[in-house]
Amino acid sequence: MEDYPAELDRTLVAAYLRAIYRILAPPADVQVGSSQPLLEQQPAYRSAQTFAFLTAANPGSAVLTGPENAARQAALLEALLPLTPLQPAPAVHLSPEDDWPPEPAWWAPGLAASDAVRLARSFGQNALVFWRQGGEVELWWVKNKG
Repeated sequence: MEDYPAELDRTLVAAYLRAIYRILAPPADVQVGSSQPLLEQQPAYRSAQTFAFLTAANPGSAVLTGPENAARQAALLEALLPLTPLQPAPAVHLSPEDDWPPEPAWWAPGLAASDAVRLARSFGQNALVFWRQGGEVELWWVKNKG
């Protein structure tokens, strides 16, 4: 937790770390610090070397309306499609304490790390979730400085 951006509140940082990152189809829950061998070994995803959860919703942790978030999510999907070798899957970010609204997201198997960071920044996000085949799920802070 030491490497989070100084402008973010520690409570917010802890919420990112505790969140459940849920793939809707195929159904699977992912958490920071875990490994995902069963998910990685599914036939549809064996060829992917990287995996990312991205959202365009609620940029900078400022809650937007449902229609605003839906439009942002559609734009993110449009940006993702040419960058991913496998179809992005609908996902949601959930608070285990239910103290933050469920946040729509995309799970992008095969997305390059550089593209994940660029997209998260371009959609005003504080962070993204990323892991490589066989590794642990990581939370990456991507908030632009200044």
